[in-house]
Amino acid sequence: MRERVWLVFGRKAVEVRNLSEDPYSFETDPVEIAKLLVTFGEPTAIVHTHEHSCYPSPKDLKSMEAWRVTWVIVSRHCIKAFRLASGGRPEEVNVDPLLLEVLDDLLVELGK
Repeated sequence: MRERVWLVFGRKAVEVRNLSEDPYSFETDPVEIAKLLVTFGEPTAIVHTHEHSCYPSPKDLKSMEAWRVTWVIVSRHCIKAFRLASGGRPEEVNVDPLLLEVLDDLLVELGK
């Protein structure tokens, strides 16, 4: 399964193109991200898929430093949410009830 990524703006999730040639990684287009930020403002969460694990990769941790929002990782086996705590360590957090509504729609889409 190729990694996919969405930016969440309140109750709206917008999938962004994955430019990475590595199916186990994602890289977004800065121009596409800038347009989304102008249109919707700052994201409330970032959701992306992993093949197996629901724990942030080293690359995820670096991205979490830049985007200090809730990061949700979805795999076929689990769903977990994280925020970056002091010291740069990921801390698992509860998934916000509003975010659960967004995730439900995304899971339906992933099942297609």
